[in-house]
Amino acid sequence: MLSRFLRLLFCSLLSVQAFSVTWTEDYTEALQTAQASGKPMLLAFVGGEWCPWSDKLIVEVLDSYGFLSHVKDSFILVRVDFPYTGMCLESEKLKEKYHVHQLPTLVLASAEGEEITKFGYLPLEAPEFAAHVKTLFEGYEKLVKQLSHADLAQLSVAELRHYYREVAPYNLPIYKDALLTQDSKKITPPFSR
Repeated sequence: MLSRFLRLLFCSLLSVQAFSVTWTEDYTEALQTAQASGKPMLLAFVGGEWCPWSDKLIVEVLDSYGFLSHVKDSFILVRVDFPYTGMCLESEKLKEKYHVHQLPTLVLASAEGEEITKFGYLPLEAPEFAAHVKTLFEGYEKLVKQLSHADLAQLSVAELRHYYREVAPYNLPIYKDALLTQDSKKITPPFSR
């Protein structure tokens, strides 16, 4: 009985170990891989040694088979760790670049390293968390495609506002500004002379 238990434990540890190697801590290498493959990056800013929410996210989601099996082929996975002691200059630079103010924070970035969106811990099971990440990216791609082909001047106020609500969670300042500008052009001032 003990022998069977040890075999199961060993096999499960091997599968977890096999998936944990899909995370890299080398941002420069990850960016090069992303650019070469055209895949977006998912950056996990965590304080695994000292932050209980980071630890919970790592153990229950980020290093789990249920998460990794769904995202490892779609994203370049980058772990940006903030150890309890010492300071990593590269991690600090990335924290500043992506305007990360709390841990854990996940940043979805384009293959060029531009922020798409960011979010914190979500109380979801690993497969649902993976689905959320994929849905965010798919929504981003769909919006960029629609808006890049749309003639914003021809859209109604309702359509402009709909797109603005859709764009809100994403880091798309050019589209946000364009939508607001078109919206303001279509609204009649309440007190015209």
